[in-house]
Amino acid sequence: MGLSADLVSAQNTAPKSMVTLTPEEIAWLKAHPDIQLGFTGDFEPHVIINPDGTYRGLLVDFLDELNKRLGTRIALRTDSILIFRFIYPFH
Repeated sequence: MGLSADLVSAQNTAPKSMVTLTPEEIAWLKAHPDIQLGFTGDFEPHVIINPDGTYRGLLVDFLDELNKRLGTRIALRTDSILIFRFIYPFH
């Protein structure tokens, strides 16, 4: 087996870690079904904006996995004006 085959084998046999939430955290997620995560624009390798406007990168992969494990709909937003207004609401 080569190195890449060993890695694939290890990933396929590794146990999936469980996400354990408190009852309060579960209730909060149910009360807030649509969450938007603001992030600065094109910031490789975390967020890469494709020519068609879709995203890829480490943060995108992380959010996809988090949404699968938690059953959430956390969406990524890179609207810098919106983020600026949220961080500095009085400017």
